[in-house]
Amino acid sequence: MNEQPLKTRGFIPYTKQLSAITWGVFTVVAVGVAAVYGLTVWVNTLVDSRVQSDEVLKKIANKIRPSVIFDEKGTILADMGGMSYLESVPHVERIVNDAANTVGYKITVSLKQFLSNTPILQVMESYGYTLNTTPGPGYQVIYEVSIGFQMITEKDGNTSIAHGVTSEDSTHLRFRLEILI
Repeated sequence: MNEQPLKTRGFIPYTKQLSAITWGVFTVVAVGVAAVYGLTVWVNTLVDSRVQSDEVLKKIANKIRPSVIFDEKGTILADMGGMSYLESVPHVERIVNDAANTVGYKITVSLKQFLSNTPILQVMESYGYTLNTTPGPGYQVIYEVSIGFQMITEKDGNTSIAHGVTSEDSTHLRFRLEILI
Protein backbone atom coordinates (compact mmCIF):
# COMPACT_ATOMS: atom_id res chain seq x y z
CA MET A 1 0.00 0.00 0.00
CA ASN A 2 1.18 3.36 -0.86
CA GLU A 3 0.04 5.44 1.93
CA GLN A 4 1.15 8.98 2.23
CA PRO A 5 2.65 10.13 5.43
CA LEU A 6 0.25 11.81 7.78
CA LYS A 7 1.77 15.25 7.31
CA THR A 8 0.65 15.69 3.73
CA ARG A 9 -2.76 14.17 4.18
CA GLY A 10 -4.78 17.02 5.73
CA PHE A 11 -5.91 20.31 4.33
CA ILE A 12 -2.77 21.18 2.41
CA PRO A 13 -3.34 19.01 -0.70
CA TYR A 14 -6.72 20.74 -1.34
CA THR A 15 -5.33 24.27 -1.16
CA LYS A 16 -4.82 24.49 -4.93
CA GLN A 17 -8.38 23.33 -5.60
CA LEU A 18 -9.86 25.77 -3.08
CA SER A 19 -7.77 28.56 -4.48
CA ALA A 20 -9.03 27.83 -8.02
CA ILE A 21 -12.65 27.72 -6.80
CA THR A 22 -12.24 30.96 -4.85
CA TRP A 23 -10.76 32.76 -7.83
CA GLY A 24 -13.48 31.36 -10.10
CA VAL A 25 -16.26 32.58 -7.79
CA PHE A 26 -14.56 35.95 -7.42
CA THR A 27 -14.23 36.27 -11.21
CA VAL A 28 -17.90 35.39 -11.79
CA VAL A 29 -19.03 37.92 -9.14
CA ALA A 30 -16.75 40.64 -10.54
CA VAL A 31 -17.94 40.05 -14.11
CA GLY A 32 -21.58 40.06 -12.89
CA VAL A 33 -21.12 43.35 -11.01
CA ALA A 34 -19.38 44.93 -14.01
CA ALA A 35 -22.17 43.74 -16.34
CA VAL A 36 -24.89 45.15 -14.07
CA TYR A 37 -23.02 48.45 -13.71
CA GLY A 38 -22.45 48.70 -17.47
CA LEU A 39 -26.10 47.92 -18.19
CA THR A 40 -27.23 50.55 -15.65
CA VAL A 41 -24.97 53.21 -17.17
CA TRP A 42 -26.17 52.33 -20.68
CA VAL A 43 -29.88 52.50 -19.71
CA ASN A 44 -29.37 55.81 -17.82
CA THR A 45 -27.58 57.34 -20.81
CA LEU A 46 -30.30 56.14 -23.18
CA VAL A 47 -33.11 57.49 -20.96
CA ASP A 48 -31.34 60.82 -20.35
CA SER A 49 -30.77 61.41 -24.06
CA ARG A 50 -34.41 60.55 -24.83
CA VAL A 51 -35.89 62.69 -22.03
CA GLN A 52 -33.75 65.71 -22.91
CA SER A 53 -34.74 65.68 -26.58
CA ASP A 54 -36.80 68.66 -27.74
CA GLU A 55 -39.55 66.40 -29.05
CA VAL A 56 -40.18 64.75 -25.67
CA LEU A 57 -39.94 68.03 -23.73
CA LYS A 58 -42.47 69.62 -26.08
CA LYS A 59 -44.88 66.71 -25.63
CA ILE A 60 -44.59 66.93 -21.85
CA ALA A 61 -45.12 70.71 -21.81
CA ASN A 62 -48.16 70.39 -24.10
CA LYS A 63 -49.74 67.87 -21.75
CA ILE A 64 -48.90 69.59 -18.46
CA ARG A 65 -49.56 73.29 -19.24
CA PRO A 66 -51.28 73.65 -22.61
CA SER A 67 -51.52 77.25 -23.74
CA VAL A 68 -51.80 79.41 -26.83
CA ILE A 69 -50.46 82.90 -27.52
CA PHE A 70 -52.38 85.06 -29.98
CA ASP A 71 -52.61 88.74 -30.89
CA GLU A 72 -55.58 91.07 -31.31
CA LYS A 73 -55.83 90.20 -35.00
CA GLY A 74 -56.50 86.58 -34.09
CA THR A 75 -53.13 85.38 -35.32
CA ILE A 76 -51.78 82.36 -33.44
CA LEU A 77 -48.22 83.24 -32.46
CA ALA A 78 -47.45 80.10 -30.45
CA ASP A 79 -49.42 76.91 -29.93
CA MET A 80 -48.16 74.99 -26.94
CA GLY A 81 -50.89 72.36 -26.93
CA GLY A 82 -53.73 74.82 -26.24
CA MET A 83 -55.37 74.71 -29.68
CA SER A 84 -56.24 71.05 -29.18
CA TYR A 85 -58.77 72.23 -26.55
CA LEU A 86 -60.20 75.08 -28.67
CA GLU A 87 -62.85 74.81 -31.37
CA SER A 88 -61.36 77.73 -33.33
CA VAL A 89 -58.99 80.66 -33.07
CA PRO A 90 -60.13 83.06 -30.29
CA HIS A 91 -62.23 85.93 -31.69
CA VAL A 92 -60.89 89.34 -30.58
CA GLU A 93 -63.02 92.47 -30.83
CA ARG A 94 -61.41 95.83 -30.01
CA ILE A 95 -63.51 98.44 -28.17
CA VAL A 96 -62.18 101.99 -27.69
CA ASN A 97 -63.87 104.11 -25.03
CA ASP A 98 -62.56 107.68 -25.35
CA ALA A 99 -64.81 108.94 -22.56
CA ALA A 100 -63.33 106.54 -20.00
CA ASN A 101 -59.86 106.84 -21.57
CA THR A 102 -59.58 103.06 -22.02
CA VAL A 103 -59.13 100.47 -24.70
CA GLY A 104 -61.07 97.28 -24.27
CA TYR A 105 -61.24 93.90 -25.85
CA LYS A 106 -63.99 91.32 -25.99
CA ILE A 107 -62.36 87.94 -26.52
CA THR A 108 -64.58 84.96 -27.24
CA VAL A 109 -63.02 81.53 -26.76
CA SER A 110 -64.90 78.45 -28.04
CA LEU A 111 -63.89 75.26 -26.26
CA LYS A 112 -64.23 71.75 -27.71
CA GLN A 113 -65.41 70.28 -24.43
CA PHE A 114 -66.48 71.26 -20.95
CA LEU A 115 -63.55 72.16 -18.70
CA SER A 116 -64.01 72.22 -14.95
CA ASN A 117 -61.72 75.26 -14.67
CA THR A 118 -62.04 78.38 -16.81
CA PRO A 119 -58.91 78.97 -18.92
CA ILE A 120 -56.68 81.80 -17.67
CA LEU A 121 -56.23 84.79 -19.98
CA GLN A 122 -53.23 87.11 -19.57
CA VAL A 123 -52.41 90.32 -21.42
CA MET A 124 -48.70 90.06 -22.14
CA GLU A 125 -47.82 93.73 -22.79
CA SER A 126 -49.65 95.48 -19.99
CA TYR A 127 -49.44 95.75 -16.23
CA GLY A 128 -52.65 97.67 -15.72
CA TYR A 129 -55.75 95.88 -16.95
CA THR A 130 -59.01 94.54 -15.59
CA LEU A 131 -60.48 91.26 -16.70
CA ASN A 132 -64.05 90.01 -16.43
CA THR A 133 -64.93 86.46 -17.38
CA THR A 134 -68.44 85.31 -18.23
CA PRO A 135 -69.68 82.01 -19.62
CA GLY A 136 -71.11 82.20 -23.12
CA PRO A 137 -73.48 79.90 -24.96
CA GLY A 138 -72.40 76.27 -25.22
CA TYR A 139 -68.73 75.83 -24.38
CA GLN A 140 -67.82 79.47 -24.92
CA VAL A 141 -66.01 81.74 -22.47
CA ILE A 142 -66.17 85.51 -22.97
CA TYR A 143 -63.39 87.68 -21.59
CA GLU A 144 -63.79 91.45 -21.30
CA VAL A 145 -60.42 93.16 -20.95
CA SER A 146 -60.13 96.86 -20.13
CA ILE A 147 -56.72 98.52 -20.49
CA GLY A 148 -56.03 102.07 -19.30
CA PHE A 149 -54.03 104.56 -21.34
CA GLN A 150 -50.58 105.57 -20.19
CA MET A 151 -50.74 109.02 -18.65
CA ILE A 152 -47.67 111.24 -18.55
CA THR A 153 -47.87 114.33 -16.37
CA GLU A 154 -45.28 117.00 -15.75
CA LYS A 155 -45.20 119.14 -12.64
CA ASP A 156 -42.33 121.42 -11.76
CA GLY A 157 -40.05 119.74 -14.30
CA ASN A 158 -40.66 116.25 -12.87
CA THR A 159 -42.26 113.63 -15.07
CA SER A 160 -44.45 110.90 -13.62
CA ILE A 161 -45.76 107.98 -15.64
CA ALA A 162 -48.78 105.88 -14.70
CA HIS A 163 -48.43 102.28 -15.92
CA GLY A 164 -50.64 101.08 -18.72
CA VAL A 165 -50.45 101.41 -22.48
CA THR A 166 -51.16 104.20 -24.93
CA SER A 167 -53.86 103.84 -27.55
CA GLU A 168 -51.11 103.30 -30.17
CA ASP A 169 -49.42 100.58 -28.11
CA SER A 170 -52.70 98.76 -27.61
CA THR A 171 -52.75 97.72 -31.26
CA HIS A 172 -49.78 95.41 -30.67
CA LEU A 173 -51.10 93.40 -27.74
CA ARG A 174 -50.59 89.70 -27.33
CA PHE A 175 -52.70 87.44 -25.16
CA ARG A 176 -51.82 84.15 -23.51
CA LEU A 177 -54.58 81.64 -22.83
CA GLU A 178 -53.66 78.81 -20.50
CA ILE A 179 -55.88 75.76 -20.33
CA LEU A 180 -56.21 74.29 -16.84
CA ILE A 181 -56.69 70.55 -16.91
